[in-house]
Amino acid sequence: MQNGIVVAGPLIVDQHYAVERYPKEGTLSLITATSRDMGGAGNVVGSLSRLDGTMPLHVTGFLGNDANGRFLKDTVRTRFPNVSLDWLVEEGENSFTVIIDSLDSRERTFLSLKGSAERMADATLPWDRIGGDIFLLEYLLMGLAMDGRDPEYGTDAARILHHARQKGMRTAVDLVSHPGPEAARICRDAFAYADICAINEIEAEAATGISFVHEGGVDESAVKKVLGAMRNMGVAQWVVIHMPLYCYGLDVQSGRFLKMPTLDLPQSFIKGKTGAGDAFLAGLLYTAWQGKPLDEGIAMGVAASSSSLAGVNGTDTVLPYTKLPGLLSRFGGQPKATSF
Repeated sequence: MQNGIVVAGPLIVDQHYAVERYPKEGTLSLITATSRDMGGAGNVVGSLSRLDGTMPLHVTGFLGNDANGRFLKDTVRTRFPNVSLDWLVEEGENSFTVIIDSLDSRERTFLSLKGSAERMADATLPWDRIGGDIFLLEYLLMGLAMDGRDPEYGTDAARILHHARQKGMRTAVDLVSHPGPEAARICRDAFAYADICAINEIEAEAATGISFVHEGGVDESAVKKVLGAMRNMGVAQWVVIHMPLYCYGLDVQSGRFLKMPTLDLPQSFIKGKTGAGDAFLAGLLYTAWQGKPLDEGIAMGVAASSSSLAGVNGTDTVLPYTKLPGLLSRFGGQPKATSF
């Protein structure tokens, strides 16, 4: 636990627009507030830094050689000094996302430009310098070069994860909620070289082709099938699905299925949902980095995600790891992940 966590993925500029309501096509909605912040892989990086400002953190991939790229570098240096950007390649136009936060529904809509991040692939990463304890690959299904086919490993993402394992790192993988006809194949190839996978319900259904969310709620027998399917695809240690009301997990080595409710937060506590899934992943990965069990990882993921909801940008309000149990006690009476 000395070399920290490496995050491979696009640092994206998030341009937030709070609007009265999301407009129908051809109609007007007033913007009530705007803000700009680091997003994409930067959300999980920032959340990890907030959890522990002393742990070694590294980002690798592509950063734009433009105003947005310079903004991201300044943001990291100012707010997250334990994050190293030395393994980034700087070129082209940086990725950015327009995020529309609807005040009436509390839902978000995203418009994204892939930019220079599209070029991230195994051959473009500085493997002669990369090293750590855990290697997180962000974001499968985003249409980056790493989703492309590879003659030996199926996809370039799978080759990246295999390469990371060769360098002695545990591997983790994250997706974007962009289901498509190739989603199951891309996930299957990558999961064969992943130790940890934590995704939401949309991504889990896309990866496995198994539906488990219905109007009447969640079919937990189908949840077990989905978790088992991802294990059978090759995920070697932890498989986790995080959802608005519950989180589910499978400890592959013990075969134990786990379930934990999310926190019942008052609406006045919630200022934004951007980055909540990334904060969950950060809490889970930090727990794994410390060598602790999956039930604690799910609990800390829920707590980190909940703390992120108190802010607009998803990272500013993430609590230090040592304070997360207090948040669980405050809103949930110290809930724990239990078998199901």
